[in-house]
Amino acid sequence: MKLLEKHFPDLRKIDGITNLSGKAYINHPGLLFLAQGKIHSKTTRMLDISNVEKGDFYFECTIVTMDGRTFNGHGNGNSGNIKGVAKNRAFEMAEVRAQNRALREMLALGDTTAEEIDEGAALHGDIDAQTRTPSEWTDLERKRFAAAISEQGMSMDIVKYMCQVMSRSAGTPPHPRMMTEAERVRVLGFIKGLTDQNKTDWVRDFQTDVRGAS
Repeated sequence: MKLLEKHFPDLRKIDGITNLSGKAYINHPGLLFLAQGKIHSKTTRMLDISNVEKGDFYFECTIVTMDGRTFNGHGNGNSGNIKGVAKNRAFEMAEVRAQNRALREMLALGDTTAEEIDEGAALHGDIDAQTRTPSEWTDLERKRFAAAISEQGMSMDIVKYMCQVMSRSAGTPPHPRMMTEAERVRVLGFIKGLTDQNKTDWVRDFQTDVRGAS
């Protein structure tokens, strides 16, 4: 089982997952969660090639594990590769990206992290404000959507709950009727990508959070 699939429920509970364009990405807090107990030291420094006046920063991060292995990662941040609410935080973004890449190397995790994505998401779930117009949520659209999620073994109530949970960290609409057609397609794609265990975890969380089941 892949590392993210194995720990996805726990990562979601600590906001260690950021949803971007309908796809889940691990973020910096999520990496730190997976790295617990494995790091002896972590050092981050700004490199001389940085241009402070132009706001172009380069960082290097070196991690030494408890068993003596060393891993390095480099990160760059400037107004050209950071968008949205994080674009004025290039210094911090460069540092976080360097740490993320070193942590990914240490964890043998090939998945790109949210902070590395060239979207406005960079800082723990922040995303670009986009002009969006929800498509009409007709009865036919609702029935088609319900049929599609039913084919994946999920109910509308569970998916509504999923949308509400993901909206807290990703800023996405909390209900399918508030989404554009493209956003609904992304939700369906996300559901299709879930493992049976992932789906079971979502159902369990729904029963606990919404229905108060023990």
